[in-house]
Amino acid sequence: MSTKQKTPEQWLEAVKKDGLTLKIVPMAFKTPEVCIAAVQQTPLALEFVPEELKTLELFQSVISRMKRKASALSKKLICSNRKAKTKSSR
Repeated sequence: MSTKQKTPEQWLEAVKKDGLTLKIVPMAFKTPEVCIAAVQQTPLALEFVPEELKTLELFQSVISRMKRKASALSKKLICSNRKAKTKSSR
């Protein structure tokens, strides 16, 4: 299916899977909902968000996602360190 034949719902689903798809979303379909979904998938999609859609809500969405990722990463590191300490003390 060509990019011109996609519906707004298809574009939304596409950016949820790969936020960088926002680069090829036609301007008519770059809604706040689509842009937020894209940056929630990857903050790198910010580059393709039109300036007029770079709102507080959008940036809060990016920050929230990054906090969740950082929290998950720190939990993994803590768990890995505990496992390593347990193995070395045997």
